[in-house]
Amino acid sequence: MLIAALGAAIYAPTLGFPFVWDDEVLLGDQAVALRDLPALFTRDYFQVTSERTWRPLATLAYALLALPFGASPWILRGASVLLHLLNAWLVWRVARELLADAPSRDAAATVAGAWFVLHPMHVETVVQVTFNEDLLVTTAALLALIAWRRGATGWCAAAFGAGLLSKESALILPPLLLAHEMTIRRVPWRASFALHAKAYAALLIVCGVYGLLRFGWFVNPAETGGAYIGGAVMPSLLTMGQALGRGLSLLLI
Repeated sequence: MLIAALGAAIYAPTLGFPFVWDDEVLLGDQAVALRDLPALFTRDYFQVTSERTWRPLATLAYALLALPFGASPWILRGASVLLHLLNAWLVWRVARELLADAPSRDAAATVAGAWFVLHPMHVETVVQVTFNEDLLVTTAALLALIAWRRGATGWCAAAFGAGLLSKESALILPPLLLAHEMTIRRVPWRASFALHAKAYAALLIVCGVYGLLRFGWFVNPAETGGAYIGGAVMPSLLTMGQALGRGLSLLLI
């Protein structure tokens, strides 16, 4: 309750804000196009949504809300706030599991959830409705971790697939699960592969199916025309490294 109250207090004032940045185009001028829901899972996706990357679940999430309520900033942003609060609760739940043997696990888990819900790095993702893909990936990753810890391979793979359909950054999940095995459970990587062979195979299959769809059928011609920063690979790699370092430093705020 404390975590939810903190998050609601911080983000409630944003519900009355107008659409910003990409929202003005994707949810304003293109609001009528979003009514063609079946097109989100066809090659017409890019034409209908004006998106550059195939992220159908993320688009479907706000399109379903736009159907009955229209392109209302407070409704769509309110859904993002609720999703952020859900993620904070999942963080609290995962923290309680990881700290099961700690004498002050409830207090530590509450701090973790509060830190997550209040961290300024989330503001842009929550306030801009069309950035909901990051919220959905976070939800999928946390649910997949919970399922993994319970040995629910099917649910873990399903959550992973949902994350990939929200944003391709969900591909980081399998390495994170391996890191969880090696650091939290203290299982060497070879032993982890042996113990969870079926689970890793399921995740690999999901990756393969997603790759075939994403780079086979749902390829946006506009993506192939993109240029590297500075016209070369190295400046792009250096920029990504700088951005990663900046992001990691912000985690300490």
